[in-house]
Amino acid sequence: VAFFLLLDDITRGFRWIFPQAGATPSRARIARSAFLTKIGMIASLALILILGYGIIFGADNYKVRRVKIKLPHLPSAFHGLRIGQISDIHSGNFFNKAAVQV
Repeated sequence: VAFFLLLDDITRGFRWIFPQAGATPSRARIARSAFLTKIGMIASLALILILGYGIIFGADNYKVRRVKIKLPHLPSAFHGLRIGQISDIHSGNFFNKAAVQV
């Protein structure tokens, strides 16, 4: 919303500094400043909905990927070694024990 409101403020400031530039009558149904304000509100609502969807439905979307890697010159001492990586932990999701167990 701030981007669109800032854009509206810049255009209003330009019209205040140069009043003859904005003197043309407009046949639009909605004023440009009202349009920018409404577009900003719609953009922020879309962002809130997308983030809300990720928080609600993606909270317990854990994935375990098992990948076998073949390295031709690996010493025999390392055969059978397992490497684990944990990425992007959201610790609040660990309250759902059924979703965490794999």
